[in-house]
Amino acid sequence: PLSVVSITPAVAGPFDVGTVVVQEALRLDPVTGVVRVDGNSSDPIPHILAGIPLKIRDLRVYVDRPEFTLTPTSCDPMATTADVFGSGLDVFNVADDVPVALSARYQAAACGRLGYKPRLKIHLAAKRSTRGAFPRLRGVFRPRAGDANTDRISVVLPGSELLENAHFRTICTRVQFAADGGLGGGCPKGAIYGKVTAWTPLLEQPLTGPVYLRSSNHQLPDMVLVLKGLVDIESAGRIDSIGGRIRATFENVPDAPLTKVVLNMQGGKKGLLVNSTDICQGVHRARAQLIGHNGKLHVATPKVTAKCKGKRRR
Repeated sequence: PLSVVSITPAVAGPFDVGTVVVQEALRLDPVTGVVRVDGNSSDPIPHILAGIPLKIRDLRVYVDRPEFTLTPTSCDPMATTADVFGSGLDVFNVADDVPVALSARYQAAACGRLGYKPRLKIHLAAKRSTRGAFPRLRGVFRPRAGDANTDRISVVLPGSELLENAHFRTICTRVQFAADGGLGGGCPKGAIYGKVTAWTPLLEQPLTGPVYLRSSNHQLPDMVLVLKGLVDIESAGRIDSIGGRIRATFENVPDAPLTKVVLNMQGGKKGLLVNSTDICQGVHRARAQLIGHNGKLHVATPKVTAKCKGKRRR
C-alpha cells in the first residue's frame, strides 16, 4: 500500500536517454515498526538502458523532505541494513545474481534529556455498579509532546475488578491470526472483545481496529491490539495476576510518537471484568508502570472512575 518513486535523469555527457523511474515498495513490520524497501515487490534497477548495458559504480539516495524523518528517542545502537544483488555474467537472468550484505551503524545521543510523564485515565461503566456486575472499561493514554516515546506499559487494575473466566467465548489461535494477510484476518468475530484507536502526529488519520484474545504460551490468552489505517500495527499484551489483581503488560512498543490512545473493552454479557464490590463506594485506584524508550520510569496510581447514577463518590 506504500511506495516511493525515484526519478533520475539519464544524462551522460552529450547523451540524454530520457528519465529512469523506479518504484520501490515499502513494507512496515506491524510488530516492530521497522520499514523495509521490499526488493521483490519493487521495480528492478535497470541493467540496460536505450541499448546501453549499465554497470552502476555508485548509488545514492537522498531523503530531504522537511520533517519527514524523525530521530528515535532510544539511544540504543541501531543500523540501516541492506542486501544488494549484483548481476552475474547474464544480466537478464537473476539466477546468477550475487547478494552482498551491507550495514551502516546509527546511534542517537542525549536521550536522557527527554522527559517522560504520560497520563492515564481508566473509567468503568455498567447498568449496575454493584458486586457481580460486568462493567465496560475505557482507558485513555496521553503522552506529552516532546517526551520520549513509550517502550513498555504495565497496568494493574484495582482489587474491585476480577477476571470473569466464564465470559471467555472464543480465543483466536495463532494460525487463525496469521491467516488472510495476518493481523487477525482469520480470527472469528467471537474473538473480538473491544476496540482501540490511536492518534499519531505522523498520520493525518487515526489508526483503529479490534481487540482480540489470542492463544499464547502463558496461562491466560494474550490481548492483542490491532491498529489499521495507512499503516498497520499489532501490539500484544500479556494478561496475568499479581497479588490477586489483574495485570496487563505491553512490551517493545514501537518507538513512534503518539498523541492519544483510547481502549474500549466490552461489558455486560461480553465483558471480561466483574465487580467484586460496589465500585461507587470508596476510591479505587489502578497502578501503572510506564517506561520510555530512553529508559525513564513513570509510576502512576490513577483513580478508576465509575458511572454512578444518583450517587456521590466518597
